[in-house]
Amino acid sequence: MVLVNLMRAGYIEPEVFHAEKNQLSIDADNLSKEKQLLSKSINGDLTHLEEAKKLLRVVLKEALLKEYDDEIFLDFVDTITVKSREEIIFNMKCGLNLTERLVES
Repeated sequence: MVLVNLMRAGYIEPEVFHAEKNQLSIDADNLSKEKQLLSKSINGDLTHLEEAKKLLRVVLKEALLKEYDDEIFLDFVDTITVKSREEIIFNMKCGLNLTERLVES
């Protein structure tokens, strides 16, 4: 709005007006993207915190598991990354990445 008034009053040339307007648009877009990244980061951290609390509650409450439980596994593991035939990483929903070495029995 200020730039428009300055151009109308003849204080700045149309070329300068358009150049500044374009730069302001670019800056606004960059700030908007940065705001979205910060928001995702904060929300992601809160999600990780809640998942960590959930995991801690289960670990403290449950007796040592004697066998594999599919439901518990799916509740806490987000993805599995296979690094090699000997090593995998469990990417937990709480943000932890647990590396496991595979051994032949």
